[in-house]
Amino acid sequence: MNKRNICFIGYGKMIQGIIQSLDLTKFSISITTKSNKQNNFDHHTISYHQFDLQNDSFPTQMIEKADVLVFSLPPLDIKSFSQFFNQVSLDKKIIFTSSISIYQKNQGEIDESGLQNSHDQSVLVQCEDFLTKRFKNLVILR
Repeated sequence: MNKRNICFIGYGKMIQGIIQSLDLTKFSISITTKSNKQNNFDHHTISYHQFDLQNDSFPTQMIEKADVLVFSLPPLDIKSFSQFFNQVSLDKKIIFTSSISIYQKNQGEIDESGLQNSHDQSVLVQCEDFLTKRFKNLVILR
């Protein structure tokens, strides 16, 4: 049986929980972090790469090999975010971790019409818009 390749761009508590719940006999895991956390990983089951979205070159081989790309970094700006994703194949399966902060402050039921006004869009809203227009295999987690 071939293992499915999952690449995590960013590594925090949520991603730790996801990885701990995976059967590592069925998945091949690659993780990138901005800071050096190399000693945190069992290198027999997890491939680790240090990567800074704004300063490092695109990790082409790791991204191309992935069946699913999970992006869990807080985007700092739309420019570096879009430059990164413009290099990703259009048919790649993408999971983007966003936040409910993209909605206007409101009491009661919230839906997509509650997104921040376009003139005051947060970087997260811009990133979600960019991904939604670019990729057909996209899941946004909030």
